[in-house]
Amino acid sequence: MALARDLWIDTHERTYKYIRQRNALQIRQLDLSEIGAQAGHFSFEADDGLSDSIFNVELTLKISLPESWTEDTVSVGPEGEYSYATVLDDERGRYILYNWLPVSGISVQVHDGLLSGTGIQDLEAPRYARSIVAAPNPFQGETLISISGEASPEAYLIVRDIQGRMVREIRDYSGNSYRFARENLSPGIYIIQLIDPGKQGAFLKLIAQ
Repeated sequence: MALARDLWIDTHERTYKYIRQRNALQIRQLDLSEIGAQAGHFSFEADDGLSDSIFNVELTLKISLPESWTEDTVSVGPEGEYSYATVLDDERGRYILYNWLPVSGISVQVHDGLLSGTGIQDLEAPRYARSIVAAPNPFQGETLISISGEASPEAYLIVRDIQGRMVREIRDYSGNSYRFARENLSPGIYIIQLIDPGKQGAFLKLIAQ
């Protein structure tokens, strides 16, 4: 479930699907009593056993983290499709929020810190053959996003909020730059992820004021 202070308003159909999926959800391969012994990484499967073609609403998972993890950001997602999630704290400890559509047989991996597009972990100083920068950053109304290196015609950008929810998908940028308008985005931290099938991706932490 999402944070208790949030109010979710949606159609009866989507609300029904969400409740059915949430009630049927089963978590596998995640032993909270042992993840502290799995240095820097653990994985799990989350499946509701329902038909994915009908019950297709993402659930918000609250994933507890070992207290020994020192990074303020983790990489989370299926192998090769990692996104960033900001580490949060409450009275029960450290955790992240991750939106996931329950799919049978797909493992979600959680890594302490940043992962390069090759899946090789580098906690101290992530080095990418490709990178994303934005100027200005922080920004208010608009910022120019620039991507280093050549991108294929299939490349696109995903924008996620600190809870891991995708808030925008950008497929119409030209060349290696994109003029990003804030529009209806609330103040806060956002993660820009470059998706380029078969090539190394890149990430950028963008701050909207």
